[in-house]
Amino acid sequence: RPHGFERVSIQGAGWQVGRLAPLSRDQQRALVVKWLAIRRGRTEAQPANSTEQLDGSTEHVEREADDFIRKLAKSNDLSQLAEIPLTLLLLLYLHLQNYPLPANRFEAYQYVTNHFIREHPLARRTAATLTDEQSSLTPEEIQNTLAYVAYVVQTEFPAGTLSADDIHSRLEGFLQSDMEHGLGLSRPEAREVLRSFTNLEEGSLGLLVSQGQSALSFFHRSLQEYLAAVHLARTSLSNQEA
Repeated sequence: RPHGFERVSIQGAGWQVGRLAPLSRDQQRALVVKWLAIRRGRTEAQPANSTEQLDGSTEHVEREADDFIRKLAKSNDLSQLAEIPLTLLLLLYLHLQNYPLPANRFEAYQYVTNHFIREHPLARRTAATLTDEQSSLTPEEIQNTLAYVAYVVQTEFPAGTLSADDIHSRLEGFLQSDMEHGLGLSRPEAREVLRSFTNLEEGSLGLLVSQGQSALSFFHRSLQEYLAAVHLARTSLSNQEA
């Protein structure tokens, strides 16, 4: 986490700092080919001695990979996202689900956020908790809650990590507030929602991940920044200008 590293004075005088290079076009294609081959191998049961079918499958995978890479190249934003392994695979996921590729990076982040909130297996498990009779949250309310957490991280925790207690202390007021941006939940409802957001073992929404004992962060800083911007856009103009 370079943003957090820059804020702590632990670098020795003789230390060298390295930065990961972006994926080249060839590396992007190689990664896509590997994942497409894995997917095709799982969906097609082929005899072990069927060389002809295997060759045809390989050609199909390579054609699909080339087609996907060409689509990404048409958008400067998507080309930049494809340089990062995580976001490249997220774009590939959208492609495999027959979703139209997003037009820009912000639309891509929205797709990914919707996936984790509405479709991800962990999201469905958490939804069983978040949508019971005592604490019913719509997908939009779940996104607004995550957006508030992202805003708190962005403005108060520059290293990008916070504890479950940090989330509790800041999120409880947001959940109970009946003002413009709060959800207006009762205290018992708010506590149940808090448990579901921070208990990773029983089901996180997937956007928050463990970073050691009792520490959490958003699984990628770009999504944290996107969600923080979603919350900021819902606040007053004077707050946005501050």
